[in-house]
Amino acid sequence: MKVSTKDMADILSISRKALLEKAGREKWQYVKRQGGKFWITESMSEDVQFAVLSARKVATKTQSESGQLFTQVTEAERDVAKLRMSIINAYNTAELSAKEFCKAFNAGEISLALKEAYGKHLSERTFYRWLSEFTQSGISGITPLYSSGNSRGGSGASLTDEEKDVLKHFYLDINRRSINHCFLALKANLPDTTATYQVCYRYLKSLPPAQVDRYRKGESFFEARHLPYIERNKPLYKSMEHVQGDHHILDRVVKYKGKLVRPWVSTFIDMRSGAVLGWCVNTNPSSQTILAAYYMMIVRFGIPLVVHVDNGKDYKGKVIKGQSARMKVFDAAGVEREEEVLITGAIVTCGSKLIYATPFHGQSKGVQERFYGVLEEYYSKNTGNYIGSNTSARVDEQRLFWRAINGKAKRDDVSEWADVVNEFVHWVHWYNTEWVSNAKGRKGLTPEQAFLENLPENLRAPDMETVELALTKAEVRTVSRNGIRIGSTEYWAEELRGLTGQQVIARLNLTNKNEVLVCDSKGKVLCRAYAGMFIETGNTEADMEFVQSVRKKVRAFVKDNPLERLSFKPKNMLEIAMEATGIETPQIDSYIPQIEKHEKEEKETEPKKGKYQNYFDADDLQILTS
Repeated sequence: MKVSTKDMADILSISRKALLEKAGREKWQYVKRQGGKFWITESMSEDVQFAVLSARKVATKTQSESGQLFTQVTEAERDVAKLRMSIINAYNTAELSAKEFCKAFNAGEISLALKEAYGKHLSERTFYRWLSEFTQSGISGITPLYSSGNSRGGSGASLTDEEKDVLKHFYLDINRRSINHCFLALKANLPDTTATYQVCYRYLKSLPPAQVDRYRKGESFFEARHLPYIERNKPLYKSMEHVQGDHHILDRVVKYKGKLVRPWVSTFIDMRSGAVLGWCVNTNPSSQTILAAYYMMIVRFGIPLVVHVDNGKDYKGKVIKGQSARMKVFDAAGVEREEEVLITGAIVTCGSKLIYATPFHGQSKGVQERFYGVLEEYYSKNTGNYIGSNTSARVDEQRLFWRAINGKAKRDDVSEWADVVNEFVHWVHWYNTEWVSNAKGRKGLTPEQAFLENLPENLRAPDMETVELALTKAEVRTVSRNGIRIGSTEYWAEELRGLTGQQVIARLNLTNKNEVLVCDSKGKVLCRAYAGMFIETGNTEADMEFVQSVRKKVRAFVKDNPLERLSFKPKNMLEIAMEATGIETPQIDSYIPQIEKHEKEEKETEPKKGKYQNYFDADDLQILTS
C-alpha cells in the first residue's frame, strides 16, 4: 500500500515536517507520483502500519479469506459483483488490451448480453480500477460495499447533516486544513457529537476528488487536473509535423571536473515515429541546452511545424517563450513616445509553433516519457553506476551504497564526462535504428524506419540568418556615447553614433559573447556591435571571467585586512611645524562655536516680532494705518 505524505500526517496526527523527519530516521521507502511522495507501508514499523490499516479500515485478510466479504453482502450486491466478474472473464479471453476491450465492449462486439446487463458506458478508468481491486482482493474487491438498499448508507453514514456540514466547512477551504484539524474543530463547535476520528476520516476521503480540488486547491488546479485529455491520433501526422521537447536526469553518476554528478539530457523527439532528432547532454539544464538540442534537430532535419514542450521554468523563460517590453521610440515627426514591443522567443522566431503541455496530463508528452523509461532500463542500469530513480529502486543502506560509488571514483571506475557524451551518442543511434516499437501506427518498425516512411516530400530548411537572430538573448538597452552596455561589457559600432539616447533591442549571442545584434522596435537588424574588451584571449566571456575573479580576490583581501585604528591622535605635519617655530596652533574647531554662540545671544536680545512683521517695518505700518 502507498500513502501520500498528507494522509500519513493526518493518520499519525503530526505535522508534515515531523513526518518527514520520522521517515528519514526509520528509512521509509517512497515513490514519486503526481509531484509528491507516496510512502510504501511495507517499509514502515509495525505500529505505523497498524495505524494506517486502522485509519483506512483495511483488514489483514489471508488468501482464503478473500471471498469473505462476498458472502456477507446482500443478494443485489452479489449480483453486481458477479456481473463485473463476468466482464473481467470476457476480458481475459478476448486477448485485447484494456483500452481496446473497453471500446469493443461499448460497441457490443464482446457480448450484447453483458452490455445490456451493465446498462451504461464502461470507462477505461472504471475498468482499470476493477482489474486492480480484483488482483488484490479477488471477487470481494469488486463487490459494492454500500448499495442503495443497504442500511449502512456509505462512508459517514453515522454522521448527522450538521456534522457533515461542519466538516466540509473546514475541510473544503483554500487553507487546506488537515483532517485532524477538521475533527478538532468539529468537537469544539459541536461538543455533544459522538463522531470518531476514523468516521470523519472516511467521510472526508469519500468526497468527490473534483469537489476537493476545486475548493482546496483553486480554480486553476481544478481545471487542469480534471480537464479531459483528448489523445492525439498520431497516425494522421507526418514526420517533423509535431515534435516533443523535455529534460530528464539520468539515474547514474559520472565524474565531471573531479566531482560526481548526475547528468541531464535535453531531447527533441518526433511524435509520429518516436525518433530522437536532437539532444544535449549537460550538468545543468537551461534554455541554452534546450536551444542546443533544437539547433541540432533543425540543422539535420529541418524546422518542425509544432513543438510541444514541458511547463518547466526553463521552457517558460524569456529566451524560449519570448517577452513583451516597453520601448521609447520616435515617430516621423520626431516626437518621442512609448509603445509595447513583442520580442518573440527563439523557437517561434525560427518558424515553429510553440505549445505547452497540459498540466497533470503526462499523455501530452507521452513519447518523451516512454523514451526516458527505455533509457533508464536499457542504458542507466547497464552503466555500473546506476543509483535508482526512487528509494524503492535503490539499495537499503544508502551510506554503504555511496561509499562504494566513491570507492569506484577513486579507482577511476566511474566514467568521465567525455565518455558519457560519447556513450549517449552511440546509444541514441542504437535506439533509432534497432529498437522495435509496438505503438499504434508503427508496429514492427524502428523509429528510423517509421520516420523515413512518413517523411514529407518538402522539408522546411532553416534560414541561417533567421536562426542566428533566434538563438540570442534579447534585452532592451539605451544607446550611450560609449555604445550599448550589457552586464559589465560595452559593445560599439559606428552605426550607433547617431542613435545616442535612443532605445534599441540588443540580441546577445548565446555562444559568442563578443558581439550583439542591434535591432529596432520592429525587429529589423540595424547593425552588429562588438565588445570593446579584448585583453589577452580575444574572447569577451573569458576576459570577463578573469576580471570578475580578480575583483573577487581583491575585495576578499581588503575585507580580510581592515585598517587598524590608532590608540592616540597623531600630530600632522602642520602642527609639528608650528611647534618647531614656537607659534601657537590656531584652534579652528573651538573658534567656530564661539561665533555661533555670539549670534545666538544677539537673537535672544532682539524683541519678538509678530506673525506679519517680517514683511513690514513699523514706519510702513503707520503709513498704512493713517
